[in-house]
Amino acid sequence: VSGKSLTRFGISLNVSPKGAIKGSAFGTPVTGNWDWKDGLFCRDMAFGSKEIAANCQLVERKGSTLRFTSDAGKGDSAELRLK
Repeated sequence: VSGKSLTRFGISLNVSPKGAIKGSAFGTPVTGNWDWKDGLFCRDMAFGSKEIAANCQLVERKGSTLRFTSDAGKGDSAELRLK
């Protein structure tokens, strides 16, 4: 995903190889950090001034779509496109 954006209606995020998350969701800045732990994408984020709880997510790729499923693959999921 390096050098590409993860997008979904109203959302555009960049995930750097050095562990930073930057972008926006519906006009509000999104920032955070991430790392791989036991094969899971573990991140902490902020949406504007609101902290989003840390979570480790299962990531699955199908073509240019990535599905992130929270709670190590047992929770809700969101699909984002690589652009």
